[in-house]
Parts: sequence; C-alpha cells; structure tokens
Amino acid sequence: MFLNRGDDALYPHTIYSLVSRDFYFDASAAPETSDGALLSASNAGEFILTMQKNGVVREKAPLPLALSQKTDPADIAADADTVAIIRVSSENNFNPYVSAYSTSVVQYCKGGENTVSADMLLPPGLKADTDYYVFLKKDPNAPQSYLLCSRSTPVLEVTVENAALARTLTK
Repeated sequence: MFLNRGDDALYPHTIYSLVSRDFYFDASAAPETSDGALLSASNAGEFILTMQKNGVVREKAPLPLALSQKTDPADIAADADTVAIIRVSSENNFNPYVSAYSTSVVQYCKGGENTVSADMLLPPGLKADTDYYVFLKKDPNAPQSYLLCSRSTPVLEVTVENAALARTLTK
C-alpha cells in the first residue's frame, strides 16, 4: 500500500490517501523470480524498499503547496499571490471542514484578475451575501489554478476592524 500525503488549507491536519497515483510499478524493471514467493504483510516494507532501490517502484510526487504558517492577516496577504474580496452565496456543505460556495468577486486587492473561481471550496458556515477576503496561491501542480494558502486564516470577513488590511494591499 502506498500513502499519498496532501496539505489543504481547509483541513486542520495533513491528509493521507490510501491509493496513490503518484507511484507506479515498472514491470519492465522487475527482477526475474523463480521461487514463486508470495508477498506477505511481514515482508512488504522490505519488498517496497528493495523495489524502489532497484527502480521498479518509481515516484512521481506532486509539488507541495507551501501553506503560510503565519497568523496575522497582513503577513498572510504578503505571502499570497492573490488577495480578493468575494461575496459568498449558496453553501453546499461537504463535511465538517469544507463547503462549496458560489462566489462573486467584489474587488481584487492583490494579484491578477480572473484568479478567483465562481465556485470555491471554503470553510463551512460562512454567511450568505457577506464579503470575505480570500488569500490564494498558485497551485504548483496546475498553474492556472489557485488554492487557499493559509490554514490559520483561509478567509477573513470584511469588517470595520480589519478594513485597514485592504489599504495595505497593492495590486
């Protein structure tokens, strides 16, 4: 079994999946065996390490998204490629960490135009018809896509208290 590791700003921890498309078995590089030995749970780890050393199991690891470790919104905005103010509507909750929203861009504060999707995965419980800052980074595995870049503050409601953030950002 191969585990694939993924970090996402919406989840409070690293996510591991049971099946990884990032590893493949190169049958042409497999050694010839004549003893017909079966792979058992007790020798699976050793088998995989041997196969990796021999070039039979090869890795195509996706480039990791570097989530901002900062907690101050101004610092997160500085790390982001795009900061925009969006208005959310029509929440469709997936699980305790993620909901799908229809969004519209109110204003781009930093970064390029057309980098915010009309449908976004955001934390659940956002108020409809309310404006939020979103902090996005280019997806290193899909250059035309942008992902949330901060686990501590994936979105921030636009309020009088944090309105100064918009003034610190430049396009």
